Amino acid sequence: MPYQLIYASRSSHPLVPAEVKTLLQRSRSSNEQTGVTGALILHNGQFLQLLEGDASTVCKLYQHILQDPLHEHAVQLAFSEVSRPYFAGWSMGLLSGTAGNRKMFLQHVGGESFNPMALDAAGATELFDLIHKNVHWLS
Repeated sequence: MPYQLIYASRSSHPLVPAEVKTLLQRSRSSNEQTGVTGALILHNGQFLQLLEGDASTVCKLYQHILQDPLHEHAVQLAFSEVSRPYFAGWSMGLLSGTAGNRKMFLQHVGGESFNPMALDAAGATELFDLIHKNVHWLS
Protein backbone atom coordinates (compact mmCIF):
# COMPACT_ATOMS: atom_id res chain seq x y z
CA MET A 1 0.00 0.00 0.00
CA PRO A 2 1.24 3.50 -0.76
CA TYR A 3 1.78 6.18 1.85
CA GLN A 4 1.14 9.91 1.72
CA LEU A 5 3.24 12.46 3.55
CA ILE A 6 2.18 16.10 3.65
CA TYR A 7 4.51 18.81 4.86
CA ALA A 8 4.69 22.60 4.91
CA SER A 9 7.79 24.79 4.81
CA ARG A 10 8.98 28.25 3.91
CA SER A 11 11.52 29.15 1.27
CA SER A 12 14.80 30.40 2.67
CA HIS A 13 14.82 33.18 0.06
CA PRO A 14 12.51 34.66 -2.58
CA LEU A 15 12.36 32.26 -5.54
CA VAL A 16 12.69 33.51 -9.08
CA PRO A 17 10.91 31.62 -11.89
CA ALA A 18 14.13 29.98 -13.11
CA GLU A 19 14.70 28.49 -9.63
CA VAL A 20 11.16 27.11 -9.53
CA LYS A 21 11.64 25.55 -12.97
CA THR A 22 14.94 23.95 -11.90
CA LEU A 23 13.40 22.72 -8.64
CA LEU A 24 10.53 21.08 -10.52
CA GLN A 25 12.82 19.48 -13.10
CA ARG A 26 15.08 18.01 -10.39
CA SER A 27 12.11 16.82 -8.32
CA ARG A 28 10.36 15.22 -11.28
CA SER A 29 13.50 13.42 -12.42
CA SER A 30 14.32 12.14 -8.94
CA ASN A 31 10.72 11.16 -8.21
CA GLU A 32 10.40 9.24 -11.48
CA GLN A 33 13.51 7.22 -10.56
CA THR A 34 12.25 6.39 -7.06
CA GLY A 35 8.54 5.92 -7.82
CA VAL A 36 7.38 8.95 -5.85
CA THR A 37 4.40 10.99 -7.03
CA GLY A 38 2.73 14.06 -5.62
CA ALA A 39 1.65 17.65 -5.83
CA LEU A 40 3.20 20.91 -4.71
CA ILE A 41 1.57 24.19 -3.82
CA LEU A 42 4.05 27.05 -3.94
CA HIS A 43 2.69 30.48 -3.14
CA ASN A 44 4.51 33.55 -1.79
CA GLY A 45 7.48 31.50 -0.60
CA GLN A 46 5.30 28.96 1.19
CA PHE A 47 5.43 25.27 0.28
CA LEU A 48 2.70 22.72 0.90
CA GLN A 49 3.53 19.38 -0.61
CA LEU A 50 2.03 15.92 -0.73
CA LEU A 51 4.44 13.06 -1.45
CA GLU A 52 3.25 9.54 -2.29
CA GLY A 53 5.06 6.24 -2.54
CA ASP A 54 6.32 3.43 -0.38
CA ALA A 55 6.87 4.42 3.23
CA SER A 56 10.66 4.19 3.33
CA THR A 57 11.17 6.12 0.08
CA VAL A 58 8.79 8.90 1.10
CA CYS A 59 10.44 9.17 4.53
CA LYS A 60 13.92 9.31 2.96
CA LEU A 61 12.79 12.07 0.61
CA TYR A 62 11.31 14.05 3.50
CA GLN A 63 14.58 13.70 5.43
CA HIS A 64 16.38 15.08 2.36
CA ILE A 65 13.94 18.03 2.28
CA LEU A 66 14.65 18.70 5.96
CA GLN A 67 18.36 19.03 5.10
CA ASP A 68 17.78 21.15 1.99
CA PRO A 69 18.83 24.78 2.62
CA LEU A 70 15.94 25.94 0.41
CA HIS A 71 13.41 24.83 3.05
CA GLU A 72 13.05 26.54 6.43
CA HIS A 73 10.82 25.50 9.31
CA ALA A 74 9.57 22.31 7.63
CA VAL A 75 6.69 20.70 9.51
CA GLN A 76 5.22 17.30 8.80
CA LEU A 77 1.44 17.67 8.79
CA ALA A 78 0.28 14.15 7.91
CA PHE A 79 1.63 10.68 7.21
CA SER A 80 -0.73 7.84 6.43
CA GLU A 81 -1.26 4.71 4.44
CA VAL A 82 -3.74 5.13 1.58
CA SER A 83 -5.53 2.66 -0.67
CA ARG A 84 -4.24 4.39 -3.80
CA PRO A 85 -2.20 7.47 -4.60
CA TYR A 86 -4.03 10.68 -5.50
CA PHE A 87 -1.47 11.80 -8.06
CA ALA A 88 -0.24 8.54 -9.63
CA GLY A 89 0.32 10.27 -12.97
CA TRP A 90 2.30 13.20 -11.55
CA SER A 91 5.97 12.84 -10.66
CA MET A 92 5.38 16.31 -9.19
CA GLY A 93 2.41 18.42 -10.14
CA LEU A 94 2.60 22.15 -9.42
CA LEU A 95 -0.39 24.18 -8.37
CA SER A 96 0.24 27.76 -9.24
CA GLY A 97 -1.13 30.81 -7.47
CA THR A 98 -3.91 31.58 -9.95
CA ALA A 99 -6.91 33.51 -8.62
CA GLY A 100 -9.06 30.36 -8.43
CA ASN A 101 -6.36 28.38 -6.70
CA ARG A 102 -5.64 31.18 -4.20
CA LYS A 103 -9.34 31.23 -3.26
CA MET A 104 -9.27 27.46 -2.69
CA PHE A 105 -6.02 27.67 -0.69
CA LEU A 106 -7.30 30.48 1.52
CA GLN A 107 -10.57 28.66 2.22
CA HIS A 108 -8.53 25.84 3.73
CA VAL A 109 -5.96 27.83 5.66
CA GLY A 110 -8.53 30.13 7.21
CA GLY A 111 -6.95 33.50 6.73
CA GLU A 112 -6.13 36.38 4.45
CA SER A 113 -2.75 34.95 3.44
CA PHE A 114 -1.55 31.48 2.51
CA ASN A 115 0.01 29.94 5.61
CA PRO A 116 0.09 26.16 5.28
CA MET A 117 1.77 25.89 8.69
CA ALA A 118 -1.64 26.72 10.17
CA LEU A 119 -3.11 23.47 8.79
CA ASP A 120 -3.53 20.35 10.83
CA ALA A 121 -3.44 16.82 9.37
CA ALA A 122 -7.17 16.78 8.60
CA GLY A 123 -7.11 20.20 6.92
CA ALA A 124 -4.07 19.39 4.79
CA THR A 125 -5.54 16.05 3.74
CA GLU A 126 -8.87 17.68 2.95
CA LEU A 127 -7.19 20.31 0.77
CA PHE A 128 -5.30 17.70 -1.26
CA ASP A 129 -8.48 15.61 -1.51
CA LEU A 130 -10.21 18.64 -3.05
CA ILE A 131 -7.27 19.15 -5.42
CA HIS A 132 -7.40 15.47 -6.39
CA LYS A 133 -11.10 15.74 -7.22
CA ASN A 134 -10.48 18.89 -9.27
CA VAL A 135 -7.33 17.86 -11.10
CA HIS A 136 -7.93 20.44 -13.84
CA TRP A 137 -6.44 22.98 -11.40
CA LEU A 138 -3.03 21.39 -11.72
CA SER A 139 -0.64 23.22 -13.99
